Amino acid sequence: MRRIGLITIPLIAVAAVAGCSSSSSSSSSGGADAKVAASGSFGASPAVKIPAAKSDGRLAVKTLIRGSGPAMTKADSFVGNYVAYIWSGSGHKLAQDTFKTKTPQLFAGKALLPGLSKGLIGQKMGSRVLIVIPPADGYGKAGNPRAGVKGTDTLVFVVDMLKEFSDSAGASGAKVSSGGGSLPTVKTGSAGSAPTIKVPSGKPPSSLVAKTLLRGGGPAIKKGDTYYKKGLYDAALEQYM
Repeated sequence: MRRIGLITIPLIAVAAVAGCSSSSSSSSSGGADAKVAASGSFGASPAVKIPAAKSDGRLAVKTLIRGSGPAMTKADSFVGNYVAYIWSGSGHKLAQDTFKTKTPQLFAGKALLPGLSKGLIGQKMGSRVLIVIPPADGYGKAGNPRAGVKGTDTLVFVVDMLKEFSDSAGASGAKVSSGGGSLPTVKTGSAGSAPTIKVPSGKPPSSLVAKTLLRGGGPAIKKGDTYYKKGLYDAALEQYM
């Protein structure tokens, strides 16, 4: 079954090696950045137009579709789909499109690129947001070589905000097991808190082992589903070899 966040090099989070810092960029601009546009319906891959000109170098944010859900805070995370373009001078290229790959991503408010944080914090769930991010609000002068982003590149995102999660979200199903035996013993604790795990001595299993710790009451996950769509709230103990 498909899991959230399987793109090889997601462009949404701050890269530890980038050394980027937030700038005092404007939230709008009147030059080439103002001509960046996107069209299409929520939930479908948008058509994005980027001018054959150099970016203004300022942050630009446009709410294309305004949702009616709760507003995102920095303490929240949400699952969303997005397209991302790398805009280099008079040219641009598509870097990622999770609408087409069907791999929605987790946007964590505390770990987003500065430009995404500025553009998304305060937006309501169900919104589609266009964000033009200059290097100072992206990966900084170092860029992100692994993702093909240079220190002079501007990033263009269109993000669909699908489902939010607070920083205290967690599994809340009925307790089934705590593991143990040849598997780690897990004390799950309260919802939203990290579990305590005690790994036993001895040889670990030679194949995958999955054990349900808390059983949720939502629909069962089927092949092709993403976890957030079906509302699965099971906590499972898995051990990979």
